[in-house]
Amino acid sequence: MPIPSTPSIMPNVLGYAADTVQIPETTPTGQGIPSFRDLFPFITQVDPDAGGVMVERAWMNALFNLLGQHAFFQQSGCVYPWQATLNYIAGSHVKGSDDVEYIALQPSGPDVSGTGAKDPAQQANRAYWVSLASFVSGDFVPDSRRVIAGTGLTGGGPLSADVTLAAKLTDSVSSTDSTTAASATAVKTAYDAAQSKLPLSGGTVTGNLSIKNMLDTIGTAPATEQELGLYNLDKNGNVMGGHDFVHSTGNLKVSQMYARNSNGLISSLGVYVSEDGMRYTLSSHDLVLTSDVRISRLFADNVRLIVFSGNISNAGYAMRYSPDTGELYLDGRAVHGKADTAGNADTATYANSAGSALIAAPAVQWVVNLSGPQITVPLGGTYNVVCICFNDSGGKGAVKHYPNIAGGTVIPNAPTDYMVAGLCARVAQKEVKMIDFSQIIHRTFDDSYVIMKNGKPYHVYPYAAEFAEEWDAVFAYAEAHPECVTEEQPYTPPVPTTEELAVRVRAERNKRLALTDHFVMPDYPISQDKLEEIKVYRQALRDLPEQLGFPWGGPDDPACPWPVEP
Repeated sequence: MPIPSTPSIMPNVLGYAADTVQIPETTPTGQGIPSFRDLFPFITQVDPDAGGVMVERAWMNALFNLLGQHAFFQQSGCVYPWQATLNYIAGSHVKGSDDVEYIALQPSGPDVSGTGAKDPAQQANRAYWVSLASFVSGDFVPDSRRVIAGTGLTGGGPLSADVTLAAKLTDSVSSTDSTTAASATAVKTAYDAAQSKLPLSGGTVTGNLSIKNMLDTIGTAPATEQELGLYNLDKNGNVMGGHDFVHSTGNLKVSQMYARNSNGLISSLGVYVSEDGMRYTLSSHDLVLTSDVRISRLFADNVRLIVFSGNISNAGYAMRYSPDTGELYLDGRAVHGKADTAGNADTATYANSAGSALIAAPAVQWVVNLSGPQITVPLGGTYNVVCICFNDSGGKGAVKHYPNIAGGTVIPNAPTDYMVAGLCARVAQKEVKMIDFSQIIHRTFDDSYVIMKNGKPYHVYPYAAEFAEEWDAVFAYAEAHPECVTEEQPYTPPVPTTEELAVRVRAERNKRLALTDHFVMPDYPISQDKLEEIKVYRQALRDLPEQLGFPWGGPDDPACPWPVEP
């Protein structure tokens, strides 16, 4: 709701010299005369051609003149005289027949049930009216009205005199009186005692420090999640980190430490235990061991990857293992291997005499049948196999194709064919595509990043749970490798030219002219004085482009001098 402001002073009663008439209580039937009961009757809204009646100027003058008389009366600070025919509520302000100003203490008037009109000048009506002078001085309050000192206070007395209330104070720091307040001396004594034990600047607690939750029990899941903790705040009260304990509604107990930066990013390390014996440690982000070994997690092509590498500043080579595919990648190259019962790698990918493993079994292998009527496909992947065989007569050869055969599969002889040898070509394994950090775009307006993932641009937003791990990874890499980051500045719309601003102002000017076109139509009912005001307004609109400063900053610029429509 707007704050009231002082209006312009009325120099005289509105329409004090106008020709007016007396406004009646009710409107005569079929006439367009305004009245106190009906104001303007409905017939004044009907078109005259359809039997309507237009309001005459004298009646409009009478209405505004009456309102102007009251407004001028109140503007002059005058107080209305008391009238026996009016009803008054508590707080009403009138002037009595004795020329004294009165304030109403309770309702009175001809329509107030059981009360009726109460003349304020009569002494017998002091329960309904009090003079303004007595109201201001306060001597109208009866002695039966008193201030009572409640619990912890002393004093009190009738309102007809000054009343003093005082609190019950004590300097004791061991008092158990619940109706007595501690004095400043008692507070200072207690503060000094506490300060000597554990100063605000810090100190040592010799013994256990426990936080007890009176709404929680260890073996029962709470109805709502319970959390208690100790938190580290900056001088402005912002949480920078802490240690807290959480008891979830699933009866999981969690104790965690966490740290928080000014953007709200949190890194935490927690230990979890449930009533069914499940126990684990959970880190929200990468683990760094002895400051130079890093364990992290990635998610690419819907495949989870565990990454082992050096720390952020010196990553070195990385080894990635996927628990979803069972594949291992060393610096981006696939490693396949399988240990037999003797603890060695099989013949396709074995450990040699120096103890090193072959990386990725040969893509194409020639397998000769030495052990019987069959071909054994090498281990280490999936193969397309082409077998050379002879028929049972031993005189004719044949070639047979076996696509997508898993490593280690035995292809037996057919009833009429003897497998001699097979050419095994390993099918390329699906490459798990990684995030490419070599070209990072940092959008400064929302602190997001655009990177390449699977060969396509990929947008990573901050403060969103679904991007949390990817955002942390790209943020860390961008911090360590600023040479790979391109800062993208927010879009700045072009500044409109003077010609464009002029077009906008003229368009708004034409719109305002169109809104007043109906006023200048030859058959529009309008007084000559009003018509002249409209014409002046429309001409001012047309002259607007000729004024100094045109087109300013456009039609919405406060400096644009739009004329006020009358």
